[in-house]
Amino acid sequence: MVKGAATLFRAAGQTIMIRPYRKKKMKNTEWKIRFDVISEDGQDYVESCYAYASTGLTLGELHSQNGYRVRFNDNPETSPNRGASRRSSATETTRKQRV
Repeated sequence: MVKGAATLFRAAGQTIMIRPYRKKKMKNTEWKIRFDVISEDGQDYVESCYAYASTGLTLGELHSQNGYRVRFNDNPETSPNRGASRRSSATETTRKQRV
């Protein structure tokens, strides 16, 4: 695991490997997912981040402690305190392996 606080993942339409470790329902219909970014070779944790996902994706596909290859949208920034409606979020997953 990566030490330190999770930071907002800067989504740019990329596909990365992640290992979710915490989910939290927000006031709206989204979920805040905290995850470790895994190196492409699957051997190391690169950083700890968070992003937002729909209920269907969160409850139906993302399970804690499993590894996934996830494609993110292209919303690089969010600011809940400023009322921004666009959030960095996962759009689809492929179960890669259990890590």
